[in-house]
Amino acid sequence: MTDEEKDDEESELEMNERQRQVLECGGDIEVSEDTEELVADAPDETDEDGDADD
Repeated sequence: MTDEEKDDEESELEMNERQRQVLECGGDIEVSEDTEELVADAPDETDEDGDADD
């Protein structure tokens, strides 16, 4: 396995972890129209009053 293949595999694993975290927080996983890759869409982290959660 070349260094480039290892980097690609690590990058894919990191994205899978990010997708899992987003899904656990109630976000969505969508297919990007630009790159046709899966994109994690995190939920809006603002309260009803508009302040971000601390």
